[in-house]
Amino acid sequence: MQLPPATRFQFKFFKRSSAKSGAKEIWETGIATYSDNREAIAPPCGTREFTIEGGDFRQAEQPHNPFRDNLGSPQGKKASGCRALVETINVNSPATRAFMVTHLTPTFAKSVPMEVFETAFAQRFARTGGMDLRGLRSYVLPHTETTTPLQDHVCGNWFATFVAFKDAADSRISAIGMQAAQSPKLPTITQEQLIADTRAILDRSCKTNIFSGTVLVSAEDKTILEIACGDASKRCKVANKVANNIDTKFNLGSVKKMFIAVAVSQLVEKGKLSYTDTIDKYVDETWLPKSITSKITVHQLLSHTSGLGNYFNDKF
Repeated sequence: MQLPPATRFQFKFFKRSSAKSGAKEIWETGIATYSDNREAIAPPCGTREFTIEGGDFRQAEQPHNPFRDNLGSPQGKKASGCRALVETINVNSPATRAFMVTHLTPTFAKSVPMEVFETAFAQRFARTGGMDLRGLRSYVLPHTETTTPLQDHVCGNWFATFVAFKDAADSRISAIGMQAAQSPKLPTITQEQLIADTRAILDRSCKTNIFSGTVLVSAEDKTILEIACGDASKRCKVANKVANNIDTKFNLGSVKKMFIAVAVSQLVEKGKLSYTDTIDKYVDETWLPKSITSKITVHQLLSHTSGLGNYFNDKF
């Protein structure tokens, strides 16, 4: 079995504002650009941008490439670099500068403004509450990068960090990557422990503002846990904020598309409508004129081939 080809990726950074006297430059990160799925990226302000070659990394977890974790405290120079990376994120302070000087190759350290590293580490801390290094991860088909499994403090989620080093003799870091990862095999727990663990995770997530919403857990048609927390709307100003409760209604966005498709299919089965019906049979002209709706079928709406553009406007 052959390893899949390595994916070349880039990170794009955009300058959001010009540096003023005594002020730091502000940068924003764009989406990653992959060689096999290239996407156009427009700079937020169009003033300046630069690209960093991130290196050749393979995806962390692949079904045909099982992993094995050596849990515990990893040793050695490379493990020391990985540990320093995690500790720098957890400190959530200007320690980033010392980390860059000590543990990064000069080329990698100079390729990105200090503010970009500080922002990236601060965002990771805000989303996880910090992380613990759980050991080293190896694969049946070896990776060239050093991979360490991490577990976040708030939700207990697992991540994999991939660290490339300059060479075998030089433990300085030449590239860094991080993404969600599979967890090690976990023991079976009781329903009571599941409820307790879920409550604890939600309590930490809500207090740190990482999660806002409602959670329902059921077993055999019986509700065993129901919790609501956080703000009903993040857009409201502090004075107008409303807390979530079990009856709060949420805009589900595209999540509801599958429910609509199933409901329409059920109506088709009952003979109450047809996929070939034009929608002027069901909507009036308060939304669109009949000259348009008479040309659009139910099937086209379900398959997103109607040709309609953005339907949001001042009225809707």
